[in-house]
Amino acid sequence: MKKIVVLSLCVIAILAVPFGIGFITQQRSEELASHYRLNPAIHAIDNAFQRGWFHSDSLSKLSVYLPDISNKNIDIVMHQSVRQGPILWGDHRPLAFGFADMKTDIELPANIQNKLTQTLGEIPSITLLTRLHYDGSQDSKLSIPEISHENQGTHINMHPLQLQGYSDLPVQHLQATLNWQGLEINRADSKVNIGKSVSHTHTQKKGVIWVGDMDWSTDNIAFNNKQKTLHLEHININAKTSVDTQQRISSSQSLSIEKIQENDIAYGPGKYTVVFNHIPLSVFEKMNKIQQHISTLPAEQREQAMKNMGFSMFSLLPDILAAEPEIKIHHASLTTPYGDIQGEVYFTITGLNKQDMMNFTKIKKHIHADMQIQFPKALASDTKRANIERLLQKGWLLQEGDMLHSTLHMADGALTINNLTVPLPF
Repeated sequence: MKKIVVLSLCVIAILAVPFGIGFITQQRSEELASHYRLNPAIHAIDNAFQRGWFHSDSLSKLSVYLPDISNKNIDIVMHQSVRQGPILWGDHRPLAFGFADMKTDIELPANIQNKLTQTLGEIPSITLLTRLHYDGSQDSKLSIPEISHENQGTHINMHPLQLQGYSDLPVQHLQATLNWQGLEINRADSKVNIGKSVSHTHTQKKGVIWVGDMDWSTDNIAFNNKQKTLHLEHININAKTSVDTQQRISSSQSLSIEKIQENDIAYGPGKYTVVFNHIPLSVFEKMNKIQQHISTLPAEQREQAMKNMGFSMFSLLPDILAAEPEIKIHHASLTTPYGDIQGEVYFTITGLNKQDMMNFTKIKKHIHADMQIQFPKALASDTKRANIERLLQKGWLLQEGDMLHSTLHMADGALTINNLTVPLPF
């Protein structure tokens, strides 16, 4: 009898839990819709959730403003089918244990879909598979199969792409891995090939920006036409972003290439790292407000507002300079058949008062800059030889054997090149 009671309670629980999960899934869907409404780029969202016992359906319609793609709002429709746990069923049989599974089919606007079809041929439906967890986090997987299309003498072959990600809700932390098998574009007079690519991203949101790191690598990138052949091998890009205790952003981007083949000349390896330090977070918050304002304008006014955006950005310059920004380019090098190119750059502004922000005569006294560069003289083309000779005569370039080099230093309002004082125009 006791076993029967326990068994009955288990059966009741198994039957009742999916219904409760349906309530929670609906609540999460509404929370996510509320989170989307805070995004200034999303002008409207209509979310309808139809809850069932073991299965629920959701239909979301978003009107999104993406100025890099269109000056008009883009309407996106997402159909979501939810299987509710703890037993996740498929094709009349249990597949796994879990909180819930979600299948999302994304429907793009007809005009964008038509453009993609003209370029890439028939596009399969975009499907996102998501596993929801009890703590509110989720794992997602997006797969795009191979796409091949030929149009007006251009053959495009995009190999399979798979994106896997993990995030919490609302999205504050994000981990993603991209695996792409590559792309080929062939025309009668040219060819472009991108090899296998992999990227890893681990970020979290700090205010209006994302901080963390990203690493991307690809086997090769090749470009060929009748005049030129360019082949790059083993490319890697690494980027990191962080925020310090003074709410200043620091970021670095590094690039390395193992080999560069240009026609019959081989270069490489090559690398460099660019670092931007002490950019105020408030600058990005103000930029976000500017973009929010533009997004609220009528469509016919947005294009002009985007053109005038540069003037708005100029107003942020005092905030940037007051935070004592730093720019560094280091570990820059490229091996050539004639010798190595090497360079280092450092630039900062410190101790500047806000009332002096627009006074270039005073600004220069707060600038500290250093630059060192060397390169083989043989790399200078015939058209540049005369300029090289003039710089050598001035002493702004120095020659040692087959190599040219120069050192620049600026501090306390004075500029020197190879220890020679150079007058400034301001």
